[in-house]
Amino acid sequence: MKMKKAPINSIKGKKRENLDLDLVKDLIEQKKRYEAYFAKKPEGEIDNAAQSAYMGIIKTLHDISKKLSESKSASPGEMKKIAKEILENEYGVRRGS
Repeated sequence: MKMKKAPINSIKGKKRENLDLDLVKDLIEQKKRYEAYFAKKPEGEIDNAAQSAYMGIIKTLHDISKKLSESKSASPGEMKKIAKEILENEYGVRRGS
């Protein structure tokens, strides 16, 4: 059975302009999941892969925050542009034009 592809301008019914902000929200949610995961781990037990992924999320969120604070206006359009730039440069996430 062939799977039907989502239209280019939407994924699971979401418009493209909302995707970048949704990705940032997802980063925040994933950060919370890692924090809960680390809180449950026995003291002294290390999960290098999880720690590396968590630090990548923290760095990305920090970069977004830093760029927004450097910006004179943090309009929704500017926030989307900054989020898109970081996601493309740091994680190779590319969006269609």
